[in-house]
Amino acid sequence: MEDLIISSIVHLNIGGNKCCTTVGTLTRHEPSSMLLVMFGERHVVHQDPEKGYVFTDWDGTHFRHIVNWLRDGVLPSFDDDSKYSELLREADYYQLLLRDGIHAFLDKRKEDDLHTEKLDAELMLEKLGFKVLTFSGLNLSRLNFTNADFSYACLTNVRFLGCDLRGAFFNYVGAEGAVFENASLQNSSFIGANLLNALFVDVPTLILQTASMVSAQLADANLRDAFLV
Repeated sequence: MEDLIISSIVHLNIGGNKCCTTVGTLTRHEPSSMLLVMFGERHVVHQDPEKGYVFTDWDGTHFRHIVNWLRDGVLPSFDDDSKYSELLREADYYQLLLRDGIHAFLDKRKEDDLHTEKLDAELMLEKLGFKVLTFSGLNLSRLNFTNADFSYACLTNVRFLGCDLRGAFFNYVGAEGAVFENASLQNSSFIGANLLNALFVDVPTLILQTASMVSAQLADANLRDAFLV
């Protein structure tokens, strides 16, 4: 092995994965990257004089995505989100701004998935027209159910987290383990409801004072921070 100043074309062996690119590609767009330090004009790297490859002892599975990012700034498309986690590890290792792009992409995908989930739930409930009385286990969080009538429905373990339930009817429902955390429940009705182990944590102050809970079963219900008058 000998020290050589790298020319404009460079052959790389990243943990057994070989590729060919240019110094210009490896040093563009990324002012603080390890690659800029390695292949900057004043830096000397170790090159195999016989095989002509610069070797880096690191997993090179995703290095081609790193090079493509440096070429065009476009984030690769994966069907499996775990691949983005692996690429994020690469970006951290090489100290690339790519990691900011990955975080932004994953945050946007999470928001889109949540929005799609909400739309699917709204469409499902619209089609049902509340004629089907079993909603057990559904996640209906952050939806608007103002004045909705869930009376006599089975709502076991349903999540109403952050929902607008003002004026909604839950009379005689089976809502064991249902989650009403941070929901708006002004003027809602729970007459005769079974709320065993239901969760009303962080329901805004004074919200529940207008809710009717005549004969409601509240055994083991969590009413922390709820105000019942």
